[in-house]
Amino acid sequence: MNFLKTLAKKIISFSPKKRKLVLVSIDISLLSSSVIISSFLIHMSGINLVVGETVWTIPALLLFGIPIYLSTSQYKGLTRYEGSNAIYKLAGRNTFIILILLIFGIISNNLLPPLIWWILLWLLINV
Repeated sequence: MNFLKTLAKKIISFSPKKRKLVLVSIDISLLSSSVIISSFLIHMSGINLVVGETVWTIPALLLFGIPIYLSTSQYKGLTRYEGSNAIYKLAGRNTFIILILLIFGIISNNLLPPLIWWILLWLLINV
């Protein structure tokens, strides 16, 4: 626990650019983990999920998600208190990212996971 306090204090002392880089790195790992966890949960529920249906989503999610977060001031809200309005903006951004990802998958003729996977992914990204 003491380690986490020390780490948090060190990160807070970073310059704004370094803090943003830390947040982007955390988002990269969380977005990738959300895809893996949602695929695992769908597979465990008995729905047959082919690996090819989701393997393309991690790079595409990072390709579209991180620039959208950066261009919509996602990290500015996370580095200071903004209130509950920031949560609604985040849910809107994530909905937009999921829709772009879905459209990209359709246009590029990738195998698409079932609808429940997309809903689960949206929930995990928002959490």
